Amino acid sequence: MLDIHGLMADLSKHRPIFHSEADFQHALALEIHKAIPDCEIRLELPYRVLGPQSDETDKNHMDIYLTTEKIAIELKYRTRERKGKWNNELFVLKNQSAHDSGRYGFLKDIERLDRVVADGKAKLGFAVLLTDEQPFWTQTGSRKSNPKDKYFRIYEGRRVTGEMKWCGNPAEGTIRGMEDPIYLTGSYRMRWRDYSSLGEGKHQRFRYLAVSVGRNP
Repeated sequence: MLDIHGLMADLSKHRPIFHSEADFQHALALEIHKAIPDCEIRLELPYRVLGPQSDETDKNHMDIYLTTEKIAIELKYRTRERKGKWNNELFVLKNQSAHDSGRYGFLKDIERLDRVVADGKAKLGFAVLLTDEQPFWTQTGSRKSNPKDKYFRIYEGRRVTGEMKWCGNPAEGTIRGMEDPIYLTGSYRMRWRDYSSLGEGKHQRFRYLAVSVGRNP
């Protein structure tokens, strides 16, 4: 069985920060290869499955797919603006402060894995979100009367399941392609873990959320 938390712990020792989501994807794939040398790993593997409540197929890709183990992994990397060096390497990260679309995108990954596992294309899936943005793992701002992404919150301890949709009119400020509701057939508890610390002070900590699909979380 793939130990996603062990892999993330090992990866953090030599890669506490990444340039981009693609950088994170390749680094994790290499870490998996070190842990399971005989496994065949594919990146950006195309696939089609039936869409939720629809007979139409949804074309997409798996970020990482372990062919022999039939394990699919979807990744998200969300950062605040940052510029600095680690191990004499310069990192310049963009500000990705649209937390609502970040939450939606992560839950959409879980929905896709739900369908990939149900369709038999994978026995197990993992949705992983790595971020230095505290609003993802806390309830900060979630007590507003009716935030538009109320049902997409992924703070520590929250359980997500069933249908989730935007509050009010999704066309108002919603990123194109994210208007549709999300349907989760499973029930998933959000459990955040520390990944790395880049130093003292505010905003120096990276944390991650890894949700398993296809077995009890």
